[in-house]
Amino acid sequence: MLIYVRAAAVVGLSAVTLSFAACTGNIEAFGESEQHPADDDDGGTGFVKPSSKGNGVLDAKCHSDGRASTPLARLTKFEYERTIRDLFVGVSLPQSAMPSEHKEGSYDAFAPAQTASADIVEALKSNAKAIATAALANPQGWIGCAPLTGGKTCATTLVSEFGKRAFRRPLEDGERDRYLAFYDASVGKFGASTAARMLVEVLLLSPQFLFRVEAPGSEEPTTALNAWELASRLSYFLWDSMPDDELFSKAESKELLNQDVLNQQIKRMLSDARAKQAVEHFTEQWLGLGKIATIKKDATLFPSFGPQMATSLQASARSFVDHAFWEAETLQALLMEPRTFVNRDIADLVGAGQGTASMTLVDVDQTQRAGILTHPGLMAALAHEDVSAPVLRGVFVLDRLLCSAPPPPPAGAVTSGEGTTRKIETTRDKFEFSHIGPSCAGCHEAIDGVGFAFEHYDALGRFRTQENGAEINAKGAVPELIAEPFDGAVQLSERLADSPAVRDCIAGQWAAYAAATSFTQLDECSLFPIVKRFDGSGKNFKELLAAIATSPLFRIRQAQAE
Repeated sequence: MLIYVRAAAVVGLSAVTLSFAACTGNIEAFGESEQHPADDDDGGTGFVKPSSKGNGVLDAKCHSDGRASTPLARLTKFEYERTIRDLFVGVSLPQSAMPSEHKEGSYDAFAPAQTASADIVEALKSNAKAIATAALANPQGWIGCAPLTGGKTCATTLVSEFGKRAFRRPLEDGERDRYLAFYDASVGKFGASTAARMLVEVLLLSPQFLFRVEAPGSEEPTTALNAWELASRLSYFLWDSMPDDELFSKAESKELLNQDVLNQQIKRMLSDARAKQAVEHFTEQWLGLGKIATIKKDATLFPSFGPQMATSLQASARSFVDHAFWEAETLQALLMEPRTFVNRDIADLVGAGQGTASMTLVDVDQTQRAGILTHPGLMAALAHEDVSAPVLRGVFVLDRLLCSAPPPPPAGAVTSGEGTTRKIETTRDKFEFSHIGPSCAGCHEAIDGVGFAFEHYDALGRFRTQENGAEINAKGAVPELIAEPFDGAVQLSERLADSPAVRDCIAGQWAAYAAATSFTQLDECSLFPIVKRFDGSGKNFKELLAAIATSPLFRIRQAQAE
C-alpha cells in the first residue's frame, strides 16, 4: 500500500528518516509472479539467449504483451540532485552530501540494489536541513510566499503546492492534514521559523519524495499507470529529474493519457537540454566512458601520455557518442561512422595531423577505424598500462553489446600454457597458449574470438600492423553470437551493427534502465514492440526511447503481491 508519513511517526526528523529507512523493499517480490515458459498460450515465450541465428526478439510469437515486475525505485544520487535543483529554482543550493551510488552491474538505477545504508540516511538528513535553510532564505522562485513569516497561510500553500511538486502528485486530504498538524505542533514547540524549516525538511525526507512511489491498482493482473505516475516515469527516464510545469499540467488534466499528447510530450522532452544530459548519464554507464580520464600508462613506453591526454580522450569519446545519438542518431553511426573528434592532444593518435585547441570532427582511415569500438580512448581504457588486453576488450563487447557476459573464471583455473613449443611473439600468442586448458577454453573461445579483433590497437589505442616485429593477426569468430567471421575491429563493428542480437541487447538494456530493473527480467514479449519500432526506424536512438516510453512495459505495471 502507499507509504504515508503519519503524525504519530513525525515526532522529529529522525523518526521520519527511520520511516524512510524501513522502506527498501520492492512493491512486488522481484520476478516471483513472472512466468517465462517456452510456449505459453497466455503471453510471452520467455527471454531467449542472444544468438547469431534468426531475427532475435522479432521472431517471438507473442499472444499478449509481456511485462516485468515493478520495483520500488529510490531516486539515485544523480536524480536526487537534479530534482532538488528543479524543485528550488533560483536558490543557491549547498553542495550535496550524498555518497557515491552502489551499482549492481553497470547502472545506478537498478532498484533492487538500492539499499538505504546508514551513510545514505545521514546524508539525506543533512541535505534536507541544509537545503531547507537555503531555500527559506530565498523563497520567491519556488513557493511565492514567505514561509518564515507567513504563518499558517503560507504553510498551507507550502504543503499543497510545493508538496505536489515534491511528491509528483497532489497530496490527499489526510496527508495535508498530517503535515499541517506537524507544522502546528512544531510552531508551539520551536517557533514559526524553525517550524517552517522542519516542514520543508520533513517533505524532503518523505518516502513520497525519495522514492518513485506508484499506487496499488485494482485486483486485476495489470494496472495502467495514472497520469501523474506516467508523468513521473517519463521525466525520470528522459530527464533524470521531476516533471516540469507543462508535464504536470498534462497530468492534472489527464491529457497525458491520450496517445497523441503523449507522443507530443516525448518529442518536446527529447528536444530539451535535460534529455541530452540524461542520455549522457546512461551512455556513460553503458560504455564506461568515465574510466577513460583515469587511465594510466607506462611512462617509458608512452612518454607522450599524461592526464591532459587522458582528459582529451574522454572528451573525444563523449563527443562522438553525443554526435552518434543526437546528430547521426543511429546505431549504425555509433558503430561504423569513420570519423572521430580530435584536438591537438590526440590528433596524432588517429593520424589526423596536428589538430587544434578545440574538439573537431575529422575523417579517419576507414580501414583502421570505425565508430566507438575503435576509438583510442576506449581502446586505451580497455588495455593494461603496457600492453593491449584482448580479454578486457572481448568481455566488453560480449557484455555491453551482446548481453552475453561470460562468468568469472573457475577456481583453480590453469592459465600457464606450459608445454608449448611455439614461439611467443605477440599478445595474441600469449593468450592463445594461456587459454588452451579445458578450464579456460569454454569461455575464452568467445572472449578471445572477439578480443583478438582489436589487436591492431596498442595499449594507447594507436593503430599498428606489427607487434615485436611479428604481423598482427586480428581474425576472429564467435559463430554462436556473430553470424560471420571477421578480420579486425572494423569488420567486427560492421557485423555487430547488422546483428539482431546487438539490436536486442541495446534495446533491452535501455528498456531495463527505464524500468529500474534488470535486462534478464524482461521477456521477449516485453521487448517486442520496442525492438520492432527501433528496427523499423533504421535503429534510430530517439525512436528507441520513444518506443520504450509508449510501450506496455513502461505504461502498465503488474498487480502487486499481497
